[in-house]
Amino acid sequence: LEEYFRGHDADRLHTTRSAFKTMTSLLVGAAIARGTTLSAATPVVATLEGAPPADPRRGAITLAHALTHRTGLACDDSDRESPGNEDSMQEQRAQPDWTRYALALPVVHDPGSYYAYCSAGVNLAAAVVAKASGRWIPDLFDETIARPLGIFQYAWNLTPTGAGYGAGGVQLRPRDMLKIGELARLGGAWHGRQLIDPAWLRASIAHQSVTSNGGSDGYAWHRYTIEANGRTYQEIEANGNGGQFIIVVPEAELVVVFTAGSFGRYRSWRRMRDEWLPRYILAGVR
Repeated sequence: LEEYFRGHDADRLHTTRSAFKTMTSLLVGAAIARGTTLSAATPVVATLEGAPPADPRRGAITLAHALTHRTGLACDDSDRESPGNEDSMQEQRAQPDWTRYALALPVVHDPGSYYAYCSAGVNLAAAVVAKASGRWIPDLFDETIARPLGIFQYAWNLTPTGAGYGAGGVQLRPRDMLKIGELARLGGAWHGRQLIDPAWLRASIAHQSVTSNGGSDGYAWHRYTIEANGRTYQEIEANGNGGQFIIVVPEAELVVVFTAGSFGRYRSWRRMRDEWLPRYILAGVR
């Protein structure tokens, strides 16, 4: 089923907002599948700076911490006063290199000990992938995921220094968002070709951390349980502000994409997952 409303159609690009954070996690798996030496334990600062930092807490920040919002850096997108807040980082002009900006943030918690939603941290993960693979992130996406999936129309957000921003906002056609969900459902394989390292993908969609509201996250994937048909389904999802969803329900062999424009109104757009998915979609699955 494919439906569009309010002037949108199948060929119109739509912002993914933070739903594209999940693509950074997939790109880790794509780089691993290509032979790049990366793992959940890859140190962020040493990889990007070429040597371990003097501060042992800073040196302890790993790729897993960056992808689960647990770097310990002074970075909290829900706190406008936080120096690492995404808006603060993007609005300031003193440091155009957003990777350097994030690396310079104070460490206020032991890495892994505290959850704070941090776009700058996920962007650090993208920078690690770029450094380890030797590829510009949009090129890596194009070569390892987009072209194999037949995705040729998209628009990538760039930072002031021209780096691909890994924390969201890439524009895609909804039907191409659907392909990305299907790639995850199929274990990272597409038409017989393994695009994503399967071990990394399994770890990415498994429970890795508890969120600030008691929910469950993998590596840049969110996890929710849905009640429908008298049973409980475990879903995994990429979601973004305004109602951008890539939802995978493995037990139902189902992938669902929503796009919307309810920006800043979480109580409104969360209904797509919490109400519409069980009531109108999973209710039809047998």
